[in-house]
Amino acid sequence: MRTLQFRKFNNVSIPVVKRAVKGSSKGVSKGLPMHWSDECRAFVDHWAGLREEGVLMPTSDRFMERPSSDFTPSTYIVDIENDVAVVRFQGSALEERWGASLTGQDIHGGQAARFRQRSILNMNHVIAQPCGYLAMNTYTTSYGREVTADLVQLPLSTAPGRPPRLVCYVGDDPDRSHVDKMTAFTKTIQLDWLDLGAGIPAAAPLDLLS
Repeated sequence: MRTLQFRKFNNVSIPVVKRAVKGSSKGVSKGLPMHWSDECRAFVDHWAGLREEGVLMPTSDRFMERPSSDFTPSTYIVDIENDVAVVRFQGSALEERWGASLTGQDIHGGQAARFRQRSILNMNHVIAQPCGYLAMNTYTTSYGREVTADLVQLPLSTAPGRPPRLVCYVGDDPDRSHVDKMTAFTKTIQLDWLDLGAGIPAAAPLDLLS
């Protein structure tokens, strides 16, 4: 069984797998660089453990039918419809963290056009390759602090005729108070593609603010 591999954002060359994954192995996060949190690693393993034999990604139905109390509160699911990422599910922890329910809305609502375009391009790569996307971002909060959170985006297969779908896990800064809301995206510290068995895009993931 092959483990997942990365190409780093600074374009360091790392070998990638160019064939389908043989099975739905757990423990696929062992190759992640040390800077990714244990929560990210565990979420990747949870997602990978839902894959059927010989396929690259779990179905949306399978993912939704087997929720995890460790991850579901901090996940959201988006459908890509006409280059708009529409939120179809938002976990309760994210509603508390963001101070709003975005279900049925554009996840990029209120963002600048360039931010939206670059984020959608990254999402389209996740779907088309398919591959994973990881970002370590900082945000300002309602109390004027700066917090750091990891983001993992992974594809989900959908029924014919349904729009492409991603599941996204958002980590939390352990120093953030539950009453301190994440109000603005400020910068990206680290970006990686995640090889799921079909390789990764030739271009590096796009920084949303550069």
